[in-house]
Amino acid sequence: MSATSLRAAPASRSRLPGGRVDPAPQTFPPFVPGAILHADDLNAALEGGADPGDLLKLVSSGGANLPTVAPTQRLLFRRTATASTDFADFEFDRTTAFTDGSGLINRAVGINFTVGADVLSAEHGLIINGRVNCTNSGLTPSHYGLWSQMQRSAGAKGHCTGMVSNVVDETGLGTLDGDIHNLLGIECDVYANGLDDQPNPATYGGIGVRRAVSLSVGLGVDTADPVQFSCGLHFATLPNSEISQLIGISPTTRTVVGLDMRGAFIPNDMTGTPVCAVKMSPGQIIDFNGGTELRDPPGNYLQYTGGHLHYMADTTEIVSFSDDATMGLGITASSTQKIRLGGAASVGLNTSDAALTGAAIRLATDQYIGFTAADSRQLSYTASGTPRLTYQTSTGVELLSITDVGAVTMARGLAAFGGTPPAAKPAVAGSRGGNAALAALLTVLESYGFITDNTVA
Repeated sequence: MSATSLRAAPASRSRLPGGRVDPAPQTFPPFVPGAILHADDLNAALEGGADPGDLLKLVSSGGANLPTVAPTQRLLFRRTATASTDFADFEFDRTTAFTDGSGLINRAVGINFTVGADVLSAEHGLIINGRVNCTNSGLTPSHYGLWSQMQRSAGAKGHCTGMVSNVVDETGLGTLDGDIHNLLGIECDVYANGLDDQPNPATYGGIGVRRAVSLSVGLGVDTADPVQFSCGLHFATLPNSEISQLIGISPTTRTVVGLDMRGAFIPNDMTGTPVCAVKMSPGQIIDFNGGTELRDPPGNYLQYTGGHLHYMADTTEIVSFSDDATMGLGITASSTQKIRLGGAASVGLNTSDAALTGAAIRLATDQYIGFTAADSRQLSYTASGTPRLTYQTSTGVELLSITDVGAVTMARGLAAFGGTPPAAKPAVAGSRGGNAALAALLTVLESYGFITDNTVA
């Protein structure tokens, strides 16, 4: 259809009360699809006293028989002056009492658009471009690009949702098979510069006013009774669907804290109960170094199951704590240190509780307690040869031993009454002069390892 102009032809006019021109004698053509409405045509007609209702005639949409404006070019509404009492440039007031067709989606404003197969430009159903030039600091006044407010009236019971985003991929294909890219329910992009160092008592630590997403809840009606919400952020999956990461973090994300719960406190009716920062079911884990793929098996992880808290390395248990306060250590061949105590402390391991009546430390035969960083001195019990408790060097030289029957052997003799032990076991030489008692004494001393008896009769 060729474009036509809606220029009105002059005609005689009669005036109605209030100065409006009687539209009856006017012959303005209806606004039809394909027509171009020129601004000077419209202004000329209005200045001549034309009724705007005769200038913008609507046509039927077809089968629905609804009035429709169908231009072939953009329609633009622009305010030319500001006013201190502005409320709305466009306002739609609608009250519905329709009681049939519960599956229908009724609306005050509907936007329907279709993107063609070969379209290269981005298409948006609704774009709001706002700019704030207000120099007033503080929270008032506030400025919003989009505000949605729903109110459930007293006595009402219907679902009440402030905003819904519904995105459906109808290709039936996976993203790789279909060469399909992003599918986002909601995207939030926030940009700024400089530090977020503005004082703010609503932020833990008192600093920071910027939020990528902010969620607040409160009372709907002023009352002394507290209000409760079951979830601040809720996730759900429909049958045969999954969310691989409920909260996913980009590999390039920089942050100081992943989740900060320090500002939370317990409700008034639960005083004395601690806030639960994380709650898990038995069998669930906290994984520390699993594989890079989401479905890779875990690496080192914590898990509570069967009445025990386990620290696992793959399938090997490293440490476990049971509900009855017992602790287990998993000894692996690759481990170099099982328990290491360090730092300034008055006691490294304290087992002085009177309730402990069993072994404070239990070692297997030939295991030892090592001293110095290189274990150059060792205390152990051996069953090899004569069963005995030995204090020896790392090379196996026994410095002291006590047998199961109490026999004591010392490599360098005994330092009695604060004396200095000899550098080597002393040797006694010379003649005993036939003294039987002396001979008996020397024999006993040698048997205890105190001397070497080199005497002669």
